[in-house]
Amino acid sequence: MKIKELSITKFKSIDDIYINTDNLVSIVGKNNYGKTAIFDAIQVFFRKRKFTEKDIHMFSSEELPVISITFQQIDTIDLQLLLESSINRKKAQDFYNQALKKREVQITLFFEKDNDKYKGWYVFEENQERIPPKTIEEFLPDLKYISSIRNPEDNSFSKKSSNISQLMEMLIGGNKKRDNNEEVIIDGVPLKISDVKKELKKLEDEKVKLLSYELSNKFQEIIGNQSLSIEIQADQTDIIHLHKTKIRDHDILNEAINSFDIESSGTGMQSLLIIAILEAYIEHTIGEQDFILIIEEPEVYLHPSLQRKIINILRELSISNQVFISTHSPVVVSQLAPQELICIKKERGITKKLSSDPIHIISELGIKPDDIFQHTKILFVEGPDDKKLIKSILQTLMKYKKIKTDLLKVIQIIEVGGIDTLGFYTNARILDVMNKAHHNNYKFWILVDSDGNTKNEVKTKIEKSLSEFSYIYNKDNAFILEEYSIESYFIDENILCFLFDHLDKEKTAALCRKYFEIYNRGKAEKNKIGKSQFQNRYKPKNFFSAKEEIFYKQTWGLSNEEIKLLNEIQRNWNTTNIDLYIEQFPLELIEGSKLSEFMRCMYAIEDQI
Repeated sequence: MKIKELSITKFKSIDDIYINTDNLVSIVGKNNYGKTAIFDAIQVFFRKRKFTEKDIHMFSSEELPVISITFQQIDTIDLQLLLESSINRKKAQDFYNQALKKREVQITLFFEKDNDKYKGWYVFEENQERIPPKTIEEFLPDLKYISSIRNPEDNSFSKKSSNISQLMEMLIGGNKKRDNNEEVIIDGVPLKISDVKKELKKLEDEKVKLLSYELSNKFQEIIGNQSLSIEIQADQTDIIHLHKTKIRDHDILNEAINSFDIESSGTGMQSLLIIAILEAYIEHTIGEQDFILIIEEPEVYLHPSLQRKIINILRELSISNQVFISTHSPVVVSQLAPQELICIKKERGITKKLSSDPIHIISELGIKPDDIFQHTKILFVEGPDDKKLIKSILQTLMKYKKIKTDLLKVIQIIEVGGIDTLGFYTNARILDVMNKAHHNNYKFWILVDSDGNTKNEVKTKIEKSLSEFSYIYNKDNAFILEEYSIESYFIDENILCFLFDHLDKEKTAALCRKYFEIYNRGKAEKNKIGKSQFQNRYKPKNFFSAKEEIFYKQTWGLSNEEIKLLNEIQRNWNTTNIDLYIEQFPLELIEGSKLSEFMRCMYAIEDQI
């Protein structure tokens, strides 16, 4: 379940704001413009924060706040929950049938003042029927909120709701169904966790059986007859793990003082921990997790390179879940697409939503173009790994004298995060102006992955991004790669066995073939399962980054032997070393593999120069 639309009126500095959301939503604006007010309103709606008098717009109680959210991608079971809570079943059934078709429902939170206290109630927008508080709690997806205050002295750190606690709970909590299916060995007998719980429940039922008998006797004596009895049962049996996470300093030998609680770490350390926890969560999560994550200023206390890294992590996380962030960092905003941005400003104390026009955002936040003016030949790539790979391919071509021009000296390679980001837009806009003034002196090329899309889909996306730049765009200068991403090019038995010579070549070849068969099956049903699920399940990164064994068994259908081989590859592989890998490759290995596609792109660039 995800938020589709958000409407807030008369809340804090907000008079009236309507927001159409995406999987990744960034609230952009300078300090004190009202970014936190939007997130506070969401928290109030989700019952994660108490509504107080300070939340009333301009402290005027004449008009109390109204918060309305339209949810999409709702499961049938959630709609059924709303239906069963309805008093007017016939009217609610009509609403249910309509909502089921769209898988959408709009719920509005109103407030009233009663004896100097403020009370809220939820209604279906369609029929204005109130929703019971218990139903709304069961209906709403889980909300995780990470504030911009990452201070160990903050009182919130003694609570379960602290920043690090919430993320650790998300990471460790895992999949309950998976936990129930896991096995333990007791006296040589394998038992599922679910079976252990059943046995514990039986034991508890036996223990309370005597209590039930004794309590019934006392009760019957009091009422004077035996027509009623008391029965105690174990309603639910669960196994609860309480975790405490510490950071250990291995430079301090004394074990008594070389560790400290993760939640007492400093501000910068906490920001780094957030990156690590989110990365680990992405690697270990299985299937779609139904929660919404809000992070205020994810870039706080981070170096620009790590700011880019955390945005990439959050974008990947948003494939399966919905992510809201706030920022006023030009580095962060330059990595985002215009449709992912909600730009706000404060005028006369009132927060207002502005147009997400790229030119306006560039001006408002001071986003600067990359250092391109000293080069007239520019190659735009999506990320740092793409840049590493291209440089290594060019060095190999120079080494074997396959190209005459030292393209590394002639071309500036710039990573922009994607062709639909503001970073790319800014650079393209400057180049277009420069070419107009200097008679097309500047040349540029784009090299992008397919991300599981067709070449036509990617081409349309590029042309849309560059539609207003008539002085720079040339369709022959856009290289759309055949494969999903860089990792795809290394899923090759010849490459893997060259790098890790202890691997069995025949088994590795079979595993590589099986991956691409699985990938192509997933691609064929992409429209049916949805793009986000396709990417989450079948992206090539899952080949090199270890996930839970159950993922490879259930989603990919791998055998135990195949998983063992895959784990061996994952233990040896390091994506950050792709440049070092390519430098080791003989030319014939590159030419005989899918990596030759990059060589053809470089030949085409040299021909144009």
